[in-house]
Amino acid sequence: MDTGSTEKINAAQVSQKKLIHFTSKKNSLSSRYETNEHGVFFIKGKAVKNVKLSVKGKHFKTAKKSIKKGKHFKIRVQLDDSKKKLNLKVIATAGNKHSNQRINIYNQSDSYLSAIASSKAAVSSSVAAEESASSVAKESSKAAASSSAAEESSREAQSSSAAKAQSEAAEQSSKNAAASSSAAASSEAAASSSAAAQANTNNSNSTGGDDLYTGTQGQIIGNSKSHIYHVPGQAGYHMNSGNAVYFDNEQEAQAQGYRKALR
Repeated sequence: MDTGSTEKINAAQVSQKKLIHFTSKKNSLSSRYETNEHGVFFIKGKAVKNVKLSVKGKHFKTAKKSIKKGKHFKIRVQLDDSKKKLNLKVIATAGNKHSNQRINIYNQSDSYLSAIASSKAAVSSSVAAEESASSVAKESSKAAASSSAAEESSREAQSSSAAKAQSEAAEQSSKNAAASSSAAASSEAAASSSAAAQANTNNSNSTGGDDLYTGTQGQIIGNSKSHIYHVPGQAGYHMNSGNAVYFDNEQEAQAQGYRKALR
């Protein structure tokens, strides 16, 4: 396994295009080198002169090739599913001249993107659960405070029959408020449970039929079922690619009856 150290080359450095012509293409949307869905990327090019080619980097087994002038070359690079990107150095040597270029290859394998999406969904679900628990605690505190106030009012009202009648009315009002608060807390807990179930369903769907993740597409995508579109930079989500509609700009999406996602 190469450690990424640079070997000493006793040759004058020149522009890369004088030795090799690099033909690997960048993603047109992200403007960066990306693997395919299997985590594979090919370093491709053509030799301008007879060259010795070396590709090296940390956690990458050095690849070396001798290429004759005018011949094409292709070197396979496989990224591990746990790696976001791989930094490589491409060195070409011809006689007393050499060139080098550093390239970053980003992982776009299905396994890597699925793992990232699952992680984001787990974080979102955890935040929702914490917010729900905090809301229920606040409602319980309000109910307890209301009940305490009613008891105090009842003790003071015992000094006279008129005060007692007023206290009874206040106590009844407090009971109604406590019941309403309890019902609100139960309703919110049920809503939280439903939201968590929905999050689990969405998480499950991300590995099923929802095979398109909007967060990595780099373009405006609408859902033909919901008529909601997402733009680059918004939070992504998984959807069925069969429902995807692509737009060049937001005006085009809105003209066709779509509205922008809230997040």
